[in-house]
Amino acid sequence: MSVGIRILLGALLLIGVCLLLVRVLRSYLRYRNKMVLTCPETEQPVGVDVDATRAALSGTVGKASLRLTDCTRWPEKQDCGQECLSQLEASPESCMVKKKLESWYEGKACACCDKGIGDIRWHEHKPALVGPDHRLLQWEDVPPEEMTDVLTTHQPVCGTCNFAEKW
Repeated sequence: MSVGIRILLGALLLIGVCLLLVRVLRSYLRYRNKMVLTCPETEQPVGVDVDATRAALSGTVGKASLRLTDCTRWPEKQDCGQECLSQLEASPESCMVKKKLESWYEGKACACCDKGIGDIRWHEHKPALVGPDHRLLQWEDVPPEEMTDVLTTHQPVCGTCNFAEKW
């Protein structure tokens, strides 16, 4: 086998491995986020964590195999059939807490400075909420299963005002 063919085969192999790694990483990043699903038993929101590593690795050879690693109804209901995962299989994006929040903030103005919220940069100045009691509420203090209720009673605060703690 000539050197040119070996180099070509090596390059093709390298490209294939890179494409596979990109696919694994994309799947991992999709499923590593906190999710909100509706429990089929109670028909109430539940916060769940998915085994992102399992989903990413199994998704490289076909459909991702989804399993929960945590649920707000556990440990009492830890042995459930995880039927709620069908919602995640149908639309992973619509189950992500961050995506739901970004959608809620979209087009809203800050309750403090009255400026539009704009693009959210979760790694910089995170947006927050202000409640009817005028107290600032951080998202990490809101359990995912309570998110829907909180969104109906609180107003948005932009990341800049949250950072400056103008309240």
